[in-house]
Amino acid sequence: MSKVQNGKLYYQLFQNNVADSKFYQMWYAKAKHIDTVTFDELITHMANHNVGFPRGVVSGVMMSFVDCLLELVAQSKKVQLGDLGTFYLNLTSKPAAKYEEFNAAENIMDCGLRFISSQTENKDNLTRSAFTKAMSFKNFNTLMRESDKMLVDSANKEKNKTV
Repeated sequence: MSKVQNGKLYYQLFQNNVADSKFYQMWYAKAKHIDTVTFDELITHMANHNVGFPRGVVSGVMMSFVDCLLELVAQSKKVQLGDLGTFYLNLTSKPAAKYEEFNAAENIMDCGLRFISSQTENKDNLTRSAFTKAMSFKNFNTLMRESDKMLVDSANKEKNKTV
């Protein structure tokens, strides 16, 4: 597996405005992603990474991967991708007062695909601590022009005003 290294993650600061929170008006960071790489762009990126296969072959493998992943999770199976992590289905349901009263058609609200990163401890581990050590963190506002920063700052001040 690959090792996480030399990453750069942008963040933005947000103020907690939930009045009954013990962290009311405290500031915290949220990850700020600067782009989304589409499936097609990922395939091109992989093909350009000298994987030894042309774009068409990489595309076919990736499309088959997605098809197989969906087929397997739909059979109540988890799909583990080595040290990267595991895909699985998750349910959200409403409670029933008694075991006998639970009805899947009425109580299950939704089902969705989830992913959990690996917690495997090894030389290439991809755990939270490995990512944290491998990343440098940069305030997203450093990418903005001064005039943009002033707009964001004044919008935050206005949004965070207390009455």
